[in-house]
Amino acid sequence: MKRMFGSAVIVLAALAGIAWWPEGGRLVVVADSPETPLPVVPASADPQPPQPLTAQPRTEPRPTGPEDDGAQPDTVLDADAVAAFRQSLAEGDRRVPPIVRGPEEPRPEPEILDQPDAYAAWEAQQDLALKQRFLQAAVRKVAFLEQEIERARAQGLDPESLREGEEKVRRLKAMMAELRAQHPELVAPSE
Repeated sequence: MKRMFGSAVIVLAALAGIAWWPEGGRLVVVADSPETPLPVVPASADPQPPQPLTAQPRTEPRPTGPEDDGAQPDTVLDADAVAAFRQSLAEGDRRVPPIVRGPEEPRPEPEILDQPDAYAAWEAQQDLALKQRFLQAAVRKVAFLEQEIERARAQGLDPESLREGEEKVRRLKAMMAELRAQHPELVAPSE
């Protein structure tokens, strides 16, 4: 009984949808500019069946100027913005930092690649060198952040921002101490 009732509801919904479907099966929206309201124009009552897409040579001439490219005639471009855009295309954006390549990473010798134990030792050595470079960079960063915090404090920056900077310094120092505890062979940079 429930199954028959469910089937009847589905059939009625489908029939209602077909009855209320707009003629022609599609609507075309036309607008001259963003400010004008969008009138809804129904498609022709006798739609053509879709034609298969085939590659055909272009017969109409290509647009040659700004009046022919379909742009709105009332579109006004800012001359400074256009000049800046052209310059950034030609020379790149001056606000973007230059791409700097770091030193090339060392590669293992072919005989090391053939021996799993030797390669594991080489990888461990590379990992240790990376951690040493991190420690050196962290010492410089901590010193820089501490100077910035003192300068901000002297300028009267709000206490919440100062606490945020102090928290960053504290976490960096904790990470450095953890690295030194895990790897006592790391050379402690002068702080």
